[in-house]
Amino acid sequence: MKSIFEVERRKDFETGYNRFVNALEETELTGLPDGADTMAEYMDYCIRYWPYRCGTDNINDYLADINIDRSYIDTDEQRYIVLELYLNLLHWAPQQYIHDSQRTAFGSLNMSNEIADESKRLITNLEYILEQCCNMRVREENGKGVEKYCISKRDPIVDATVVCVPELSSVLLGYLDIRNKNDISYKKRALEVIYKYMEPHRNEYKGLICQPVSEEFFACMNSLGIRHNTENQRAIPNAKRISVYDKLFEMALYVLQTKATNQACKEMRLMRTDFESKAK
Repeated sequence: MKSIFEVERRKDFETGYNRFVNALEETELTGLPDGADTMAEYMDYCIRYWPYRCGTDNINDYLADINIDRSYIDTDEQRYIVLELYLNLLHWAPQQYIHDSQRTAFGSLNMSNEIADESKRLITNLEYILEQCCNMRVREENGKGVEKYCISKRDPIVDATVVCVPELSSVLLGYLDIRNKNDISYKKRALEVIYKYMEPHRNEYKGLICQPVSEEFFACMNSLGIRHNTENQRAIPNAKRISVYDKLFEMALYVLQTKATNQACKEMRLMRTDFESKAK
């Protein structure tokens, strides 16, 4: 018989989401400002001072501005976005309490530790739900002095490419962020950044197995209205833009990995030759 640590767990995302939201509402804290008694209520207070609040004063208004009614969440995409907001506010909550304590006589060390501990616990639970239910992960991104936390799809090909070209890590991982899934403008900008990085290496790709893919990538980028908007560009129907951008992204990943793999092969060949010559 397997122990409790070995039993494979399969979770339904909607169930996990509802359980997490209930946990926010049931996590009681004492001595909070503005009459807040639970972590959910404290987060609603914290968003007033969160640097990325976009001019809103509560969670409902923030979500309403992006066409989400928190009282009626019926798609996984909406759940991802709500959880991403909760994730950021849970990271912000301990900082907000410290700011309030420094500004007024309000606050205590015990309460500060309690908020930090509860926030950390809930963040860990949220990350577990994302991992187990959706094969998602949390990505940290530097912002206006305060980190942003983004939910991204896990992709081993993207992860491998990031290792090859760490200087493109932000744009490669950002392409998989849930909020960018249907964002045509973001995907277009991301491809432009990738093109700008790849273009100086174009001649290097010509001698590799990825040459046909690289040439098609450059041709598409230059003729499908992605880099230029001149009259001779072939317009992509709006309904197909995301599909086209995603295919170009996959092509770029292949080329970037091939170049790095080829370089590693050269280095290993030289190392092996050196070892063999010394052994004679």
